[in-house]
Amino acid sequence: MPAIHFRTTVEAPPDAVFEALATEEGLAGNWTDQLEVPEEAGAVARFGFGPDWDKTLEVRIDALEPGRRVVWTPVGGFPGWVGTSIEWRLEPAEGGGTVVHFAHSGWPEQEADGEMAMCGYTWAMIIDRLGAQVARGERAPYFTAAAPLPR
Repeated sequence: MPAIHFRTTVEAPPDAVFEALATEEGLAGNWTDQLEVPEEAGAVARFGFGPDWDKTLEVRIDALEPGRRVVWTPVGGFPGWVGTSIEWRLEPAEGGGTVVHFAHSGWPEQEADGEMAMCGYTWAMIIDRLGAQVARGERAPYFTAAAPLPR
């Protein structure tokens, strides 16, 4: 099945990167400022996109391994995402920082040139913002309640 993969190194320890990916406060600094993120495996997190939560995504939190891994399964919201898997694996980088391995996998073949292709760009932007957030404290979510949705 098609997948989106990224690997990058960020200048922050794995625990700081984990906090930015596994907590409401952290995710509000790089992805969207409209969110409800329980911090326990098995719970469902909700992410809003656009004024008044115009579009939402719900993900089941499958794994939270501090400093090591975060795994989600989309269960509602964006139809093309339901049943895919989103995984962030973290490992200490040689010389400092964290190697971030990202995968959004399990896309149906028919989505390879559609929704999945568009998501690759968005995930790259979010990962870039994650790096700036954990390395320099720059909080700039990709989506905000005040901004119109990208078309």
